[in-house]
Amino acid sequence: MANIDIMDIKDGMILFNENCYYPYEDLVNYIKMHYQFAEKNDEKPSNKTNPIFNHLPVNALRSYYRYPESVESGIKLMDEIHKNDSEFYEALHKGTPYYWIACSAFQSHDYDTATYFFNAAAEEDIRDGAQINMDDKNVITGTSPALSFMMLDVNNKNQAAINLTEEVHKSFITCIEKYNVLQGCVSDLSLIKIQRDFILRSIKPKETEGSESQKSLNWQPLVTSMIAFLLEWKYKASYINLYPKTGNYFPFFSHLFKGCLVFESLLKMNPSLEFTQNSLGDILNSNDEVKEKLGITSRLRGYSSSFDGLLVGLSENFSIQEAMGKALKIRNNTGHNLAWETQMTKEQYNQLAGMVFSSCLHVLAKLYLCQEE
Repeated sequence: MANIDIMDIKDGMILFNENCYYPYEDLVNYIKMHYQFAEKNDEKPSNKTNPIFNHLPVNALRSYYRYPESVESGIKLMDEIHKNDSEFYEALHKGTPYYWIACSAFQSHDYDTATYFFNAAAEEDIRDGAQINMDDKNVITGTSPALSFMMLDVNNKNQAAINLTEEVHKSFITCIEKYNVLQGCVSDLSLIKIQRDFILRSIKPKETEGSESQKSLNWQPLVTSMIAFLLEWKYKASYINLYPKTGNYFPFFSHLFKGCLVFESLLKMNPSLEFTQNSLGDILNSNDEVKEKLGITSRLRGYSSSFDGLLVGLSENFSIQEAMGKALKIRNNTGHNLAWETQMTKEQYNQLAGMVFSSCLHVLAKLYLCQEE
């Protein structure tokens, strides 16, 4: 199957430029043969698979801008390999196909799938020997394309998803700049600090025993969820005004809810404070240490009798306490009812999403960053 050029997918078969359909099973066998041949030369795992994965359907379809089909074919192929030989699948370096699936999923606006596979690709690259570091001048070094995306490293241009990395990087910077002027904020928050003390530590948890080290093992979903929230926010905002009725606002409610869940998860996974409260409201209102750390000086109300009640008094000039109070209400309102009647505008949606993300940044600034190593 030399000079592979994808043309079509039909009933589990792949049409290449040789004008022949090949079943997925043949592709699996081809990959195994290639891998076994490379293994005789004692090559590292990625060298055994990258030459073939770079030319199989997931990437070829992506080259034709057929992104949803690229995602489908990539997942199907990996599933076929797994079902065919699970032990071979575990040994196989899967960073390349995971990366192409992630790129295509982003282009398909499937942000949860995309960040899942970017994370998986980064894990595979680390397993293959890829290194990631920040030196004393905060220069990120030794990254693979997937790790560059996870680290929001825009200086490494050797990544197919550089446009996505730059988009997330720019969105983070914009949100941080807005956060840094809020009343009650940590005014010197920077993306460099987030990269060094949060993202890098999620990829390289401390090699020590203890609860903090164990918690940092589970920070990666927080990183990818924040990235997905930013990208989904831009996409959702692009069409909220196209049908300005009081009917189905589910896409926007679910997006805001996910942001509030990130806020709550950041609190629960923080490396600084231990607490026994389970609900977001109890954590913010009943834990004196949390209240002192986050600067909460009065009780935050946890619910609004209507969704439009959340829109009353919105402005660009809000305090971080107001942002957290709004996040608490959004979390409870959208977590218990997705059928609220509302006429939320694009501007109001952007303000709510901004308050939710500012709350996330505040938890990072107060409970995650600049901890003792």
